[in-house]
Amino acid sequence: MSRFLICSFALVLLYPAGIDMYLVGLPRIAADLNASEA
Repeated sequence: MSRFLICSFALVLLYPAGIDMYLVGLPRIAADLNASEA
């Protein structure tokens, strides 16, 4: 049970960091796909 709680807590902590890293990469993704940012 404690292992499950630790894994759940780690996922909750990592989720905002993942979103922040994804948002920073959006202009690069748009450039790679030759898409506008709109």
